[in-house]
Amino acid sequence: MLAQAYARVSRLAYYAAKALAGFVAGALAIVLPLILNLVVCACFAPAAPVWVSDLLYVGVDGAAPLSSLFYNNPLAFCLVWALVAGVVAGLWATAVGALSMVVRNFLETFVVSYLLLHVLAFVGSQVQMLPLVQSQWELAHSALPTFDVFSVVGVRSALDAGPALIIVVASLLLFSLTVPSLLLRRDVL
Repeated sequence: MLAQAYARVSRLAYYAAKALAGFVAGALAIVLPLILNLVVCACFAPAAPVWVSDLLYVGVDGAAPLSSLFYNNPLAFCLVWALVAGVVAGLWATAVGALSMVVRNFLETFVVSYLLLHVLAFVGSQVQMLPLVQSQWELAHSALPTFDVFSVVGVRSALDAGPALIIVVASLLLFSLTVPSLLLRRDVL
C-alpha cells in the first residue's frame, strides 16, 4: 500500500499530506472541546464584564499575551486563544508525526513525546530555581526559562509568555519541517 502511495505522488506531496492531516487532527482535538466548553459555560455562567481589579479571580495578568483583548472583548479572547492552543496542538501533532517517521514503534513515539513535555517542565522548574534566576524577580517569574509548554499555552500564563509562545511555535515548526526534509534523501522502502 505504501509503495503505491509513493508511486502515485511525489514524496514531498506524501509528507505534506501526512503533516497536514496530523496538524488538522491535533488542532481539532483541542479547538473543538474548547469551543464546546465555551458554549456550555456561556449557557450557565453570567456574561458579566471583566475588570482588571478582578485579577485574583480571573487570573489573566496585564502582562499576559492578549490580556487587553481579554479585558475589552472576552469572547474574542476565548476564540483567539482557542485558535492559538489549536495551532500549538497541531504543531505538536505534526512534530510527533515527524518523530514517527524516524522511530517506527508507535508506543515509543507516543511515550517519548508525552514524557518530553514533562521533562521540559521539570528542567524549566530547575532552571527557575537557580540562584542567578532567583535573584531577578522578573526572570524568575517569566515564561522564558520554564520550557513548560503547558504554562505557555495556558490562559493564566506567566509574565512574558508571548516570546515564549513564539519560541515554542517556531521550534515545533522547525522540528516538524526538518525531520521530513532529511528523510526526502533516504530510500523509500
